[in-house]
Amino acid sequence: MSSRDKSFQDRLKDIFKRNKGNTGNFPSRGEFVLSEDLLRDLSRDSPVTTRIKILRDLSDKVAVSKLENKNYGVWWKTYLEKKILQKPVTWHLLFLQCLLKGQSDKLKVMRAQFFRFIKHHDHPEDVGQRLDLLNTLTSNGKDILYFEEEVGPFLLNWLPDISKAGKIEEYLSMIDNVVKFNAAYLDDEVITGFIQHICVLCCSTSNYKTVMSCLQIMATVVAYSNMSPDSLPKFIGALCRTVNVEAYCMHSWKIMKNLLGTHMGHSALYTMCRILQEPALRSDTDLLRGAVFYIHMSLWTSMPLSNLHCPPSSVLPSFLQAIKCNQAAVAYEVILGLRHLVNRYGLELQDPAWSVLLQIISYIVREIDIASNQIPNKLIVAPLHETLNTIESLLEVGSYNGSVKQLFDVIEECSTDRPENSILRLILYLSHSIVPTEHLWLTNLYNLLQKYFKLELRTNIRLKVLDILAKRY
Repeated sequence: MSSRDKSFQDRLKDIFKRNKGNTGNFPSRGEFVLSEDLLRDLSRDSPVTTRIKILRDLSDKVAVSKLENKNYGVWWKTYLEKKILQKPVTWHLLFLQCLLKGQSDKLKVMRAQFFRFIKHHDHPEDVGQRLDLLNTLTSNGKDILYFEEEVGPFLLNWLPDISKAGKIEEYLSMIDNVVKFNAAYLDDEVITGFIQHICVLCCSTSNYKTVMSCLQIMATVVAYSNMSPDSLPKFIGALCRTVNVEAYCMHSWKIMKNLLGTHMGHSALYTMCRILQEPALRSDTDLLRGAVFYIHMSLWTSMPLSNLHCPPSSVLPSFLQAIKCNQAAVAYEVILGLRHLVNRYGLELQDPAWSVLLQIISYIVREIDIASNQIPNKLIVAPLHETLNTIESLLEVGSYNGSVKQLFDVIEECSTDRPENSILRLILYLSHSIVPTEHLWLTNLYNLLQKYFKLELRTNIRLKVLDILAKRY
């Protein structure tokens, strides 16, 4: 090895010898130490203006540099002095935020002091900056160490002030993280209070971001917290209303689907049935329609929720009460649900369920103006007749387990809109009562001729009536 190579190796060894054991002496950020002069200038003997100037000048420094642990007390005592706090608000809250940003990983127990300052510094004009401070202190609600029991009630009572300050979006984001990362520290009363405020806010604003933030919190509550049964009506009511808005429909359905999949699934289903049966709520179209939508989507679609065990006969009476609000939007949602039910479970339905189902269809035909060209009235016609067609198909193959008379009574009520095959089947059924030995057979014959021969325009139907008449005579 040449002397030149040896000298290079020697130099390299010297470098490593110098640095050995000293790697810990090079921090990623410079450590800021209060000099004796600064300590003297920050003491109570120094003029207030001098101390304020120092705090202002050092704001950027404390945001990027680490302080010695022993210096926190000096900063805190200087900052909290009344003479300083009486000065213009903006600068000293800004300094505190810089201090929090720079020293967040070293504060430890001092975090509680910072939180209590934010909590009790209740000047109305400082709400926005206090929220920013709390955001910085808690990493937007994720870290509430050393004040776990206090933050929930404080945030709950803070909402009115936050709303006035126009900081609702930031507040909702923090609430979401507090629930998501610290649900174990939140009492039932706090969660209930959050739900109440969120549901009211969700239904009282048209701001897209606000509503979506509320829905996100509701999703977080279902996923990470334990909601009390007393909160269910308000929670479900908010979801029932938002699902009617296209922009929120999928989000609301996802939240409800998750809720119905929990241990509270049957309680939620029962709550929605009670909503449909409550006479005082019949004017609330959005609420009723949303409840109907959630029930039939969770029970009767191609992918029903497997944990819900609820026979149709226990739900259909609630649907019958719901359509008595005489709102076309509710009737439309109900008939969509009945179509799902008949298509998926028609072979399994028994007489009690068929009876209520046909009562619902009959009421819609009689009381809802489905001939109107307005939406949603005209949308009812297609699913209604599709449902009747499916029921008649079940009847043809002998799989219909309900009352045949009740079925044909419904078909007769809407005979003008029924297809030709359906009316021919109806006439054949009615002909069974046109027998001389039957009571009122002449009246039945007259009604048949009047309705399906004299007033009917379709040729095949009129010929069928004549055929029945010829066979009877």
